[in-house]
Amino acid sequence: MLGSILRFLRVPTQAFQPYGVEARKGYLARTPWHRVGGFRVTPKKSPGRKPSSEKPSARRRSITVINPATGQPLATHSIASVAQVRAAVEKARIAFRTWSRLAPTDRAAYLSHLAEILRKHRDEYARTMTLEMGKVIREANAEVEKCAWAADVFAKEGPRFLEPEPVETEAMKAYIAFDPRGVLGSIMPWNFPMWQIVRFAVPALMAGNTAVVKPASASPQSALNLEEAFREAGFPDGTFQVVVGDRSTASALIDSPVSLV
Repeated sequence: MLGSILRFLRVPTQAFQPYGVEARKGYLARTPWHRVGGFRVTPKKSPGRKPSSEKPSARRRSITVINPATGQPLATHSIASVAQVRAAVEKARIAFRTWSRLAPTDRAAYLSHLAEILRKHRDEYARTMTLEMGKVIREANAEVEKCAWAADVFAKEGPRFLEPEPVETEAMKAYIAFDPRGVLGSIMPWNFPMWQIVRFAVPALMAGNTAVVKPASASPQSALNLEEAFREAGFPDGTFQVVVGDRSTASALIDSPVSLV
């Protein structure tokens, strides 16, 4: 994962391709790049996918997080309904209108603030990770620092990555420009409960997208801590949101009108 960001720093042209940036020729109609640098960018839905047939009344309405070291319950979280997921996506879509129009340097300033907030709450966030998924506290502290580092890196280098790049063609002037795709959905694992989210969300937001994240049901509070960190850093309402739940929540996010998952 560390290597992936370092590769981004060495290859600016491809830096944001997996994170919802559409590349286009300046003199042609907009055309998405679907495969760049080994990553595949696909539409949010595959043909023929059927929504879940599970009846709402049969679903659990909450999840209980268990401390893996003690086997004792830590917290209970409500499961986001289909309506709540769609409301979050709509909120992100509205936020995208303004966020995507900001200059890259302005978006970078928010990321710098995010890095400060992550370091400010490092001990608290690390403790939450340890309690939720069993990571030793030393590694949890390092994970929070790594998240702050990523925010710093993209705050510094992001505007340069997004600059239009001139290309040689038969036209008088041609270039490749990078445009945000819209609202990005993400379904995350538990093993690096903050880093997995940050490595997606930071470059995605730097590129002008907004994000709705469904974290692992084993570590939702770590994701909610991140949501609070984005809020404390001053990110506009709806720019980064977390929807807590189980696989029904993930299905609702996949079936929602997001641009990419």
